[in-house]
Amino acid sequence: MSRGCVWGEICYYIYNLCKFHDNNNMDSQKIKIDPEKCIGCGSCAAIADQTFEMGDDDKVHVIDPPGDDEATIKSAADCCAMQAIELGE
Repeated sequence: MSRGCVWGEICYYIYNLCKFHDNNNMDSQKIKIDPEKCIGCGSCAAIADQTFEMGDDDKVHVIDPPGDDEATIKSAADCCAMQAIELGE
């Protein structure tokens, strides 16, 4: 963890204790970030570092194409403290 957010660290450790992986990758167009809600804590980037990255604006951005499987991306979205990540169908 590079940003030191306690929420992100907790999510990261819980995720690593009980992660389940599949081989399905999600399309980046199905992942939406609400920049007004994002506080830049980095929990999603800590969990799904091949899908989310922190930008120079201290907000998370989606890497295209996402490199994590769908379960990992969902775990990252679920750990977002501000619920700023929306996953489409």
